[in-house]
Amino acid sequence: MLEGLFGDEDELLTSDTGPRPGGGNGKSLAPPAPRPSSGLCGIKNQGSTCYLNSLLQTLLYTPEFRESLFQLGTEELGNLADKEKPEAKVRVIPIQLQRLFSRLLLSDEQSCCTTDLTDSFGWTNNEELQQHDVQELNRILFSAIESSLVGTSGQDLISKFYHGSIVNQIVCQECGRISEREEDFLDLTVAVAGYQGLNDALNSFYNEMELMSGNNQYKCEKCQKLVDATKGAKLRTLPPILTVSLLRFSYDFVKFERYKETGKFTFPMELDMAPYCEDVSTVTDTQYELFSVVIHKGSSYGGHYQAYIRDVDSIGKWTLPEDEPIQMKSVPSSGTVDYIELGKPEEVLSAILIQEGGLTNTLTLDKLCQSLISQTGVSWNKRFKKQYGPINKFLKNHDDIFEVNSMNSVTLKTTRIQSNIESYPQPQPESQPESQCVKDEGTNDKQRTRKGNGMKTTEKDENQDKKKDRSPKNEGKDHDWKKTKAKRDPSPLPRDGYCWFDFNDSRVHPIREKEIQKQFSGKQSAYMLFYRRKSLHRPTEAKGQPAYRIPERLQEEVTIENAVLEKEREKYEIEINTIEVKLLQSHDYQCFNGAINMRMDTDTSVTALSIDRRKSIAELKTLITEVLGDSNIWDQGMLLHVAKEVPAGIHLYQCISVDDTIRIEDTGVMHGSQIFLWDGEQVDGVCIRPGDNSEPLLLTVTYNNSSGVLEELTRAFPKDVTIGELKAMLYDYIDIPVEDIMLSRVHSKPVMLYRSDDSKTLTDLKFENGEKLTSENRKKRGNCIRLAEAEAEKQNKMMSLIVENRCCKKAIGMDNWPVVPVEILRDQSVEALKAITVAKLGLSPDSLPDGGGRLRIHDDNHGLRPSLHENQSMTAAGITQGLQLVFEPGAPPRTNQITITFTPDKKADMEIIVDKNITVEKFLKLMLNKCELEGHNWHISKTNWCGEAADIMDDPDLTLEQEHMKNGDHVLIQEGKLPPRGFIRLPIYLYKSPNHESVESSSGVLSWITSGISNLLATTSSRNPSGDTESDKRIALGDIEISKDATLEDLKCQVMTLPQMIEISPPTVKFVRIRLLENNRPTRILRNLDQTLKRQKLSNGNKLCVQVLSQEEDLDQNCLVLNICQRMPNTRSYSAEEELMWNVSRGASPAWLKQKIADKYALPVEHVKIAKHVIEKFEWLVVQDMVINPPVGKGRQTKGKRKSNVPKINLRQAPYHLKDGDTIGVLDLRCDSLNKDDFSTADDDLGKENLRKEAEERKKRRKENRMKNAELNGDENTHASEKSKTKKPEVGIRIHVGDFR
Repeated sequence: MLEGLFGDEDELLTSDTGPRPGGGNGKSLAPPAPRPSSGLCGIKNQGSTCYLNSLLQTLLYTPEFRESLFQLGTEELGNLADKEKPEAKVRVIPIQLQRLFSRLLLSDEQSCCTTDLTDSFGWTNNEELQQHDVQELNRILFSAIESSLVGTSGQDLISKFYHGSIVNQIVCQECGRISEREEDFLDLTVAVAGYQGLNDALNSFYNEMELMSGNNQYKCEKCQKLVDATKGAKLRTLPPILTVSLLRFSYDFVKFERYKETGKFTFPMELDMAPYCEDVSTVTDTQYELFSVVIHKGSSYGGHYQAYIRDVDSIGKWTLPEDEPIQMKSVPSSGTVDYIELGKPEEVLSAILIQEGGLTNTLTLDKLCQSLISQTGVSWNKRFKKQYGPINKFLKNHDDIFEVNSMNSVTLKTTRIQSNIESYPQPQPESQPESQCVKDEGTNDKQRTRKGNGMKTTEKDENQDKKKDRSPKNEGKDHDWKKTKAKRDPSPLPRDGYCWFDFNDSRVHPIREKEIQKQFSGKQSAYMLFYRRKSLHRPTEAKGQPAYRIPERLQEEVTIENAVLEKEREKYEIEINTIEVKLLQSHDYQCFNGAINMRMDTDTSVTALSIDRRKSIAELKTLITEVLGDSNIWDQGMLLHVAKEVPAGIHLYQCISVDDTIRIEDTGVMHGSQIFLWDGEQVDGVCIRPGDNSEPLLLTVTYNNSSGVLEELTRAFPKDVTIGELKAMLYDYIDIPVEDIMLSRVHSKPVMLYRSDDSKTLTDLKFENGEKLTSENRKKRGNCIRLAEAEAEKQNKMMSLIVENRCCKKAIGMDNWPVVPVEILRDQSVEALKAITVAKLGLSPDSLPDGGGRLRIHDDNHGLRPSLHENQSMTAAGITQGLQLVFEPGAPPRTNQITITFTPDKKADMEIIVDKNITVEKFLKLMLNKCELEGHNWHISKTNWCGEAADIMDDPDLTLEQEHMKNGDHVLIQEGKLPPRGFIRLPIYLYKSPNHESVESSSGVLSWITSGISNLLATTSSRNPSGDTESDKRIALGDIEISKDATLEDLKCQVMTLPQMIEISPPTVKFVRIRLLENNRPTRILRNLDQTLKRQKLSNGNKLCVQVLSQEEDLDQNCLVLNICQRMPNTRSYSAEEELMWNVSRGASPAWLKQKIADKYALPVEHVKIAKHVIEKFEWLVVQDMVINPPVGKGRQTKGKRKSNVPKINLRQAPYHLKDGDTIGVLDLRCDSLNKDDFSTADDDLGKENLRKEAEERKKRRKENRMKNAELNGDENTHASEKSKTKKPEVGIRIHVGDFR
């Protein structure tokens, strides 16, 4: 009823063991992140274990429970090394709890894993992926701990701290006699609905008395009669740790749906239990303080658990939540152990845009908010909204850093934050002060460092940041921030032992005490409360000491683990800082069309250099000298510039070789960067201006030449060139005076550039790569307008494509094939597209690949599609805007040809282009020659949508067109020669005779038949080493070829001529039964001896089984042959199957079948329950006597007549579809009255488990394929969608504990 209730609907899963982005190639696994600034460790979520994590953190920060557990030594608990020894009694659960608690307190990790603990629970069947209730876990875990500690000094650990007692009393109103019953409690269960708060609910449960009167009178044993009485409950004893479970989940029996109580239910920070106790004088202390709140976030159908816990021993470091640095993975350019801490919101948002925004550092606003939560564990509304306002307003106020367009996409504009993210302040002092509840003063530290991640920020750096933030553009905004911050009164710092933290799986954050009040109501609300007695004082030496009372053996174990972690981080830091850069040399490049491009006339190679980016430029120069073997290279004044690919070629940016002392990482060079070695002035005799401002833009200019012929000029121009300078540069190509050149931008409509635009640069006018311009003589302005409009109209009809060139060799050091952008009119043909592609690639007729080359579509999901017919139009070929095509060697298919892929026997897929008018026989020969298969024992099968064998192409004279073969179809070449035309080949198998054991034991004239079959089966079984039970029940008699026009009698006669059937020698064909064999089980019986095999719907590929009968048989269509078996009493097994012939001519209702089975087994029909075995699903479909929810009949009943509208059940129709060969299970209710609907067996359980594993494996493969495609396509939305989890049904929690009594 409440299944699927406790999912991790909004959970933030984190993993600290996956590949990390960084400076290196990312092949190594990053070590776990170090402890956060709070000093408290979280717990990793194994899938759906947030409920377990919340409870474990509560137990850890219950000092009395933790220290009592640590007091148990190995002499009582045993050693883990001995747990496999049969004579050893190793109490694994308490040992693993000790190890987990010591790691959570001492390990230098952001979060620890509970795998060892859950393994000790006996969870071996993915239980960590199941969804459970934390209240249920609390009881089961405590029970497991109690059972594990039996016979030790800690056997009363749970009862000592958590057990109390309730006394239920009934007081007679006449004699005053008190009848009472005492019971223990582990937690107080309190209803939420109808109560204002905890005190109100407790008062109702333990103060108010219920009056038992009227029909509810109480029979007093003393008065010996029914009397009025009062009934109520009181608390007799209270535990030191009081647990309160709030009943927030209920079921509406009217609406038949579950729901969550989200109304307000308050609970105090301090609780006095005296009013609810039976006798206050007998209770030691009734004053309690709240120290843990387990919270459920979500609905009744799913959610997430987290815990607000008070740090009683002041182990952690509490800071103001708004001042706490936010920890997240580092950007790829940082040289750290992949974790940085950020403080300002603009820093956090910038880091996210750099990491997940792709090349343009752009995300939608929704995606940005989602990434903020997934990366940092905090939301904008909770952390920043109060101080900085809504996120969209914040982004617009910082338009010098962020750009928000009309589509709500956010782009990072500035590079200042991008280049300094790895230098953000890290407010973590080297030693913790005596009082852990301090306000972090941030910039007052002269120098702050974070051990393990290589980050360092000094006061000087911070002052520089402050100066930059106080620019005139930002001055007012900073003032607004400070003004908003000044309006809020500073919150008082909590005293020692009263600091609250939010434990949300792997993340731990400080919170204010008032945050607890927000959990009174709503979808995120308190679910369990933990109070501790105020008299439980902690010793002074325990304050701020996480190692207090931890045994030395556990401390040593964690110390060793920390040392290993430190070495892993050092090793990983070296790996992550080792980058590979590509060295480009100027003599391999030329200046072409306004940009630097690789020479095509020489064998150009790219030199790969591996170096630690923390090294200096001088060390980089030394490495280059060694690789090139030229020691005088730097004496010649050679320089190094960062090079990046642009659509026009490559462009040079900042120079990195001016200062030899600077580190490589400080120059912006990262893994995969390209550096260009040149003289600093010219490339191929052309002067080059490096830098951002001179980056080339690839533009296409359309103009009329001196002959009036329309021509296009595609060339790169620096983006800082003005329109006037652009005209002067165009003068060298077009025959128009500079003062008369009129330019227009070609968009959906032409946009003219006037003389007032001559002083504006391409950047000012926001020109982009690939834009088109028209150039015309100003004196012919009308013509200019017509040309611009014509080009704009043409532009609207254009289609932009990407073509991958596979007709060349990949350059050394390059991983991908070169690509070129291609534009073509939508109404042109594939042949025209090929011609444009060849021209774009600069191929001459002599340099064309073999066959002239052909084009194929590259589909993201299906890979390469068939070769395109050149006579097709773009639309007919399925080419759309932005599609990627491949240009490869080979001749394109002609008009009458189609491309077919095929899978030869046990070989990889191959492709062939054939004429669609060739016959199937010739098509098979062509494929056999191509895949080098010999012989004639082969045939072709078509495939279905999932690639499985479907129809056999059994007519060799039909053409491929007549077989409806289409371009791109896939076929299989399978072993086995097809029979002649009009014939079919049928494999024949011999099965045991029905009920042959009983027949064999009886004497008769046909006993030799069954004995002969038994001998044959026994001989075959002894030769079958596979152990296949289905194979043991049959023997292969061979294949027969027979005409489709032959009758069933002809088929039986031919079967009787098979060699092994001759040994059995049935008297006539009526002693032979032939059935279809499906999934290795006999099914439909072939009836009517005079019917042809075509009418019997037999075809190639059908398998038949033969049964020899002890008497003649001639079944009609109304006789069903079923297999029945009876359930053995008090077991999950059945008797041997017996054959039952059931004539359904009188009706196929459940009553008739039950009567037939009752007569067979001599059972009372009212005690018979039957079910059909659905073998494919390993399930039993119970046969109901009537329709449970009959449909409402149409029309009205006739007055005075009773007319039944309940439909009758026909077992041959849905949902049972009873047919020959089905198995019916029979249950005698007199022996199995309690399990009348449970027909399952142990084999069914095993089969279902195998089906589940197969389904999970298929789901895993589909997910891997989707993720792989997403990585290839750069689709981040696919990655995000894979994180969303489906709801799982709730199952009971089980913790397996050994017997220690």
